[in-house]
Amino acid sequence: MKYKILIVDDEPLARIGLSGLVCENFPDFEIASTAANGNEAIEILKKETFDLVITDIKMPAADGFDILTYIQNTENKNAPLCILLSSFEEFEYARTAMKLNAFDYLVKMELNKETLEKTLNKAKKVLAERKTEAGRYGQEINLFTNRFLYHLVSGGYTSEEEILDFIKMYDLDLKAKFYQPLTVDILFEKENLNTGAYSTYLSILSTVKECIGRYTKSTVIAYNHQRIACILLFHKADEINALTNTVSEDIRQLIKIFFNTGVSIKPGKMTSSLNEIHLCFEFNKEEAPSLNNTFDLNVFNKRLIESLENFNLTLFDQTVRAIEAAIDTLAFEELINIVSFMIHLVMNCIYDGEKILSESYKKEAKSYQVLYTYHKKTEIIRYLDVFKTAVKSAMQNQLNDPKYNLVIQAKDYIKNHIFMKISLADTASFINVSPNYLSALFRQYSDLGFSEYINKMKVKKAQELLAKSNLKIYQISEELGFDNPQYFSRVFKKYTGHTPTDMGRCTLKQEEN
Repeated sequence: MKYKILIVDDEPLARIGLSGLVCENFPDFEIASTAANGNEAIEILKKETFDLVITDIKMPAADGFDILTYIQNTENKNAPLCILLSSFEEFEYARTAMKLNAFDYLVKMELNKETLEKTLNKAKKVLAERKTEAGRYGQEINLFTNRFLYHLVSGGYTSEEEILDFIKMYDLDLKAKFYQPLTVDILFEKENLNTGAYSTYLSILSTVKECIGRYTKSTVIAYNHQRIACILLFHKADEINALTNTVSEDIRQLIKIFFNTGVSIKPGKMTSSLNEIHLCFEFNKEEAPSLNNTFDLNVFNKRLIESLENFNLTLFDQTVRAIEAAIDTLAFEELINIVSFMIHLVMNCIYDGEKILSESYKKEAKSYQVLYTYHKKTEIIRYLDVFKTAVKSAMQNQLNDPKYNLVIQAKDYIKNHIFMKISLADTASFINVSPNYLSALFRQYSDLGFSEYINKMKVKKAQELLAKSNLKIYQISEELGFDNPQYFSRVFKKYTGHTPTDMGRCTLKQEEN
């Protein structure tokens, strides 16, 4: 695969000359795009991904330093390397370039095949190492992120807050004004379904990612062994239809040429909210896959969360048994995604959850991540046995821990008094401990402090009221014991990313649909 370059220069002849120099002499690189000024380049960088940017420094309408600053501010681990060009050797330029972490600084008058070769060889080495590291890291987290995205497009999350938490956790770039769903169903011949179909599926998945990346940013999800779910990210509404059609046609042709396989491609309804994305995929409106007919994913998610948050051993046992009973009807990839979801909930709901899982699978070379090396359902069944035993034991131990029990009692008090003003002193008094001791326990056994936990629970209740009642925002604020609607709105936005007004509109739109 070639490394993609963006060339930026306000002189057309300079762009043409540099493009020709690269194309004729450096086959590992391709000129993916060009721009005539900094503003144009930044707009291109918002939509497409590049490995390398070669830019002139002095230009009208944003210069090379502006481009470099934009790249640095994206805080993207895979941001393109930036090579700055100047007509003359100027100390101030060189110093600024170093300060902004430019990859290299070249003088145009000295630019030839030899000088460019030295720089591109250095860049190629850095980019190759970066891709190797990303591959190693990707092996560990790809299935985790895919699990989150799988549940996102399946309707497995009910709150914007939860979605934003996972996006932050996985360092995903899903910033966009508009989200365009696209479903790619691979039409494998029946006789090919069990003969290398999965490896072909992974190759097609990679091809789809690369194809979409030529036009816009996206996230691509391995949904099941015959389906790929894509979310295309856009900032302008007027380009969505044309680009989606172009992307669809390119995917169709590439898969036919390279894999001799047909595909069915269905664009969904565009949305501006990730919380609504599952409503916009066409396959969620069909009756098809096994999950819809034999296993209710939404019910499973809610029951699992409830069992872990409330330390309900009986409910946890019943929920895991529901998975075990449905194993024969679930596709292998669906099963992997569901068990991944269980792992992450345990890590988030059980104190020292990751440590507990690591200890339970310590005999395995990859610890609890051995799950992602499996190819048979029988292996997952054995994995679930160990998982269920370990989690139930941890839940029981924590229930028997008197300190943790105090935290549970405090959380119960908060839940039962959610419509009142709740103070640390009142809660501590209710469970017969000092306020300072309760505050310390909360920080030890919870990922949130006492006040943060109360606000989070009140916002969660506010979301329910917005969805299920006709109460005005100021009424909900009063109901939940906030001093004024303005403060309530600030707290609400902190935990959800949206104002109560926006969330109310979102709920109304879903009802209209």
